[in-house]
Amino acid sequence: MQTLEQKEEVILRHRVYSELVRRGITDPIYWTRAKSELDVICATLFQGYHLVVSDIQSWAKSQGIRMSPCRGSAGASLVCYLMDISGVDPIVHNLPFERYLNLDRVSAPDVDTDYEIGRRGEVVEYVKKRFGEKHVVKILTLGTIKAKAAIKDAGRVLGHDFGFTNHMNSLFPSPIHGFSPTLSCVFDQTDSRYGDAKHLRAEIEANPSAREVYDLAVKLEGLIRNFGVHAAGLVVSSEPLDEIIPLRLPTGKDKEDDADLVTGFDQPAMEPMGLIKMDILGLENLTTINIALDHIHRLYGKTVVVEDLPLDDAATYQMMAAGNSRGVFQFDSPGMRNLLKRMRP
Repeated sequence: MQTLEQKEEVILRHRVYSELVRRGITDPIYWTRAKSELDVICATLFQGYHLVVSDIQSWAKSQGIRMSPCRGSAGASLVCYLMDISGVDPIVHNLPFERYLNLDRVSAPDVDTDYEIGRRGEVVEYVKKRFGEKHVVKILTLGTIKAKAAIKDAGRVLGHDFGFTNHMNSLFPSPIHGFSPTLSCVFDQTDSRYGDAKHLRAEIEANPSAREVYDLAVKLEGLIRNFGVHAAGLVVSSEPLDEIIPLRLPTGKDKEDDADLVTGFDQPAMEPMGLIKMDILGLENLTTINIALDHIHRLYGKTVVVEDLPLDDAATYQMMAAGNSRGVFQFDSPGMRNLLKRMRP
């Protein structure tokens, strides 16, 4: 008797090969690539994941919900392209599948599915109805105590005023590219930020009160401070989730969210159990594109198919090279606009 994974493998392989035939693709490069990708996907037991994501994408497409063609490493997968999970042909763009999934670094695939923001709720409701309320649950997030907060908390407990802990925090190394160091950098010579912590280290070595605060802060750092709900992540399971993991009711502002229940574990704790996060995101840019297309049709009588637009349009590159990218997804920030002007793509 076939296991669930074996049945899913048969279905996935059949759909991928059937799609190659349907599209009239005879190039052996595509067939060889499809087989090798399927072998990796099935060996890592992610065939069910791809079937579920494909089901959701196909339904959204059938409802006329605008979606992004692809985001992230899923664009490197031919299987995702053939299953309508991605709109990017990795053969044409020379994208290596190993960036998405490989046997040497087995980690769960992460397909970010973007939908126009006003209709994201429809997609979430479809997923609940399609797979069952007890099989679809939002994901718990854990807020932990960071280094500077730990210093403040330790100082407050030990009776020091805010001026004292603020001074200690002013000596703590600043984040680099958004990554903050931990308190271990102060005395761990193997830490890459050890040199940056020399002023705080000197303060701690010279001031017993600072040493006392630091020692307590080290014990507080990393402890769970609060619970939240993942903004877009869902867990979809073949088994009722209340039979596998603890569930909890949303609290506070999360009560207004679109989920009745939340997992009792966070995502890192659930991945070893085979429970994979699915990201269903709402994107304002997609709504803006829809509005623009409607205006073009109404004012000029033209129907523009976004997917058919050329990728080498000179005027578009001139606009980007000038840094005129406000409203362009992931190129909107001042930093990205400045980078575009320097790179001049």
